[in-house]
Amino acid sequence: MIRLADLELFVSAVKSGSLSSAARRLDISPARASASIKRLEETFCGQLFLRAPRSLRLAVEVEASLNADTSAMF
Repeated sequence: MIRLADLELFVSAVKSGSLSSAARRLDISPARASASIKRLEETFCGQLFLRAPRSLRLAVEVEASLNADTSAMF
């Protein structure tokens, strides 16, 4: 089951480009933020982000899927 809080964190992380920044914005610990993303990745059976030491990017497949879904909505 997908939790709304996990999706809120995902959106915040995408917007900020940083999991720690998203965690601060939502007033949760970095460990809790990481666990939320891990839950989403397990739910969707794949990696959501490409992680680097100081940045976070959407995985190519996720970005393509979001672009396709967004264009279908409008």
